[in-house]
Formats: sequence, C-alpha cells, structure tokens
Amino acid sequence: MTIKSHTQSDIHTTAQVRVLLVEDSEPDAELVREYLSEVEGEVFELARVTSMAEATLVLESQVVDIVLLDLTLPDADGLQGLHSLHMCKPRVPIVPLTGLNDQRLALEAVREGAQDYLLKDDIDGHILSRVIRYAIERQAAQDKIAALNAELAKLIEIRTARLAMVDNELATFAHSLAHDIRQPLRAMQGYSKHLLDGYLDFLDEEGRHSLTRIEAGSRRLWDLLDGLLSLSRVTRSGMRDEKVDLSEIAADLIDEFQDTDPGRKVATEVAEGMTVYGDARLLRLALQNLIGNAWKYSAQTEEAEISVGRCRNSGKDAFFVRDNGIGFDSEHADSLFEPFVRLESGPSFEGSGIGLASVQRVVQRHGGEVWAESRPGEGATFYFTIPSHS
Repeated sequence: MTIKSHTQSDIHTTAQVRVLLVEDSEPDAELVREYLSEVEGEVFELARVTSMAEATLVLESQVVDIVLLDLTLPDADGLQGLHSLHMCKPRVPIVPLTGLNDQRLALEAVREGAQDYLLKDDIDGHILSRVIRYAIERQAAQDKIAALNAELAKLIEIRTARLAMVDNELATFAHSLAHDIRQPLRAMQGYSKHLLDGYLDFLDEEGRHSLTRIEAGSRRLWDLLDGLLSLSRVTRSGMRDEKVDLSEIAADLIDEFQDTDPGRKVATEVAEGMTVYGDARLLRLALQNLIGNAWKYSAQTEEAEISVGRCRNSGKDAFFVRDNGIGFDSEHADSLFEPFVRLESGPSFEGSGIGLASVQRVVQRHGGEVWAESRPGEGATFYFTIPSHS
C-alpha cells in the first residue's frame, strides 16, 4: 500500500491530505472511505492498514498527514496503539475512532496526546473532514509553539551564559578592587593608630578630633568592604537542599549572642519544630543577621525581649524574629533591605547596612519573601517565608 508523496505546500494549494486509517473492521473502513469521498472541495488520499505493525511500517517509510486510529486492534488494544504511534512519529496528529461504549477511553486518549476523537456511529463526511483539518491545524500550531519555545530556550541559554560571564567579571573586579583598596586603607589605619598611641599629647583638641575621625572613617570603610564581599558571597555561593532545623539554629545563635554579651538580660523564646528545606549555611546567616539586629536594637530597652517563631501573616505561612527595641517607621520598611541602608544612625548602633540586604538575598534564593513591620519605640518584627519543599 502506498500514499503518494506531496510537499507541505501541496497540502495548502491542492487541499490534498494524506490519511492513514488503522482499522481492522472492513465495514467501518468502507464507511470512512465513503465519507471522505463525498467531501466537496477537498481531496483525501486514504491508505488503510489493519494492524499496528503495518501502521508503524507506513509511518516510518511514507509521508502521512494524519492517522485515524481504531482503539481496538488485535495487536494494540486501548491506548497502547496511540503510544506506539506517538513514539514512531510524535509530530503526526492522531484522531482515535471509537464506539459509544469506548468514549471514556477516547477522552483518555485525548489527554494522552490525541488531537481529537470521533464516534463511529456519529460521523459523516462533513464532521470527518472538519475534524481532520482541525487536528492538522492544531498539530501545526503545537509544532510552531514548540519551535518558538526551543528558540526562546536557546536565547535564554545564550543570554544566561553572557550574564554569567559579566557577573564573573564583576565579581573578579570587586575582589580585585577590594584588595587594592585594603592595602592603602590598612596603612592608613596603622599610621592613625600609631599617632593615637604615641603622639596624641602633641596635638591640640582639634587635631585629636580630626585624627579620631580619620581612624573611625577608615574602620567604617573597612567594614563596608567586608560587607560588600560578604554580600557577593551570599549572592554567588552554591545552594544545597537539605532539611534545616531553624529552631535549633535560632537557639544556638541566641546562646552565642548571650555569651558575647554576658552582662545583658534578655527574655528569649524560640518556637519548636520550625523545619524547612534549603541551604543550612545561608539560612543560618539570615537568622544571624535578624537575631543580631534584634539583639542590637533592643540594647537600650530595660526588659528586652526577643522571640523567634512561626505564624500566618497576610495569608502566608511565615517565620518571624521579633523584638521590643527602638523600632522604626514602617513607611521606610522596604528600603531597609537595600545595601548600606541602616535601621538607625548614630554612634550607639554601629553597622555597615549589609545585614538585611544579605537576609533578603538568602530568602530570595530560597524562593521566599522578607518584609518588616514596626513602629518607633514599639519594637520590630521581621517576617520571611521559605516555600515548602517538594
């Protein structure tokens, strides 16, 4: 059996469609042939086979525009034939032929990739022709979408590679710049300390004040360089996926802060059972910054309280770090996560303004969100989400 070969343009100009009918019932096959011959203005070249083995041979050796497939064949019953044909020629549309008692199977075939289905007892030439045309058009549209998606994926891959190259260049430049700046900065700090230690008595009040400001400024610049490099490491470091006990990490961090500041009495509370999936090292860094902020900004509170827990906020499952410290104006809460923006200025609260920016980077790399709520003098609460692990 042979189906005449045509180019794709022939289909559109002459309306010729190469149809492969896979049907073991002679009466049903004759009906299909009769229906197609009655259609005016269209030419269908019909070839019929009676088994899946023959259908596969035809698909492998000849050009076929569409397959009409009986779902009850001797060598491929049910969806087996559909899967076999898809494996052989995945871009050839398939329309199953079925009886009323097999309609559920036909719907399942559509879900498995068939373009449509036809009930044998409810078709005529017009319906058959329309379904064939629509199936071919839908398959062509799907092929076009697949080609566009493949092209888009290639463009994304190319641009991602370019971005990675630029990112690596920027990281290299940042590290090189930080190293180059640190050398004269280290010398500035050394000479400043030397003057403060040995020559302070030779300076008047204005000179001592200027020298102290120089020394403080150099320390501030050193901290900023450390912060920039730390933020770069957070953004670029590899991610691990493991079960992380946030409760245990928070308790350990609170103990560390208490050990470094034994004179303070802080009432702390950590909820139990707070586990997520993510990178333990990065999540510890985020909690360290959040708890560190709570520890720092509650230092002037007589009865300081810090709590770490889980809650529902704005319809989301979230974790939080809360303190009863000095607080801040929530109107500017979003800007807190920008690098070098600090909660509070002044000599009593030192810092580089990198901590919360690092928290945001960590949470975003886990696919979550971070936000803050506060009022001046009423403490602050920082929330973050870590999406459930699949």
